[in-house]
Amino acid sequence: MLSSGALEQPWNIGPMADRIMDELFNVKDVAKLFKCSQAYVYKLSDTGLLASIRIPCAGLGTQKKELVRFRPEDVFDFVERHYRNGRL
Repeated sequence: MLSSGALEQPWNIGPMADRIMDELFNVKDVAKLFKCSQAYVYKLSDTGLLASIRIPCAGLGTQKKELVRFRPEDVFDFVERHYRNGRL
């Protein structure tokens, strides 16, 4: 016999997780902030110039799928580092 708690979804970890995900920027947010393409944001993330969080997600086929998110403080640190160097 299943208890009532057994039917809960495993990813339902509460309002704190929702708040954390709401505070993260996605690629579109960063591209809009930087006034650049989303491809450029992915490139900054892939090369490690802009710190990112990569969350694996299920997808069809053999291609690896990930959600890419950015902490606001990492985005603003990136701007500060490159502004001081005279380039952005």
